[in-house]
Amino acid sequence: MAYASTEILAQKKSIWASVANGFSVFFTALIKANSRSAEIERFQKMSDRQLADIGLQRDDIVRHVFADKMGL
Repeated sequence: MAYASTEILAQKKSIWASVANGFSVFFTALIKANSRSAEIERFQKMSDRQLADIGLQRDDIVRHVFADKMGL
């Protein structure tokens, strides 16, 4: 009987650990997305001349910011 109770308790902990991990993954992705949005906004505020000075064109901003996600 004690074994069954311990097993149920372990399953409940596992479920809560999975839920906590899901929240962690979600909020980590949210923070990264917010950071990327800020970076895009920073580049969009630059003039075309400033972008050219760092080797970017306005059309390349999103591709540049998400290059690691897109495998570029």
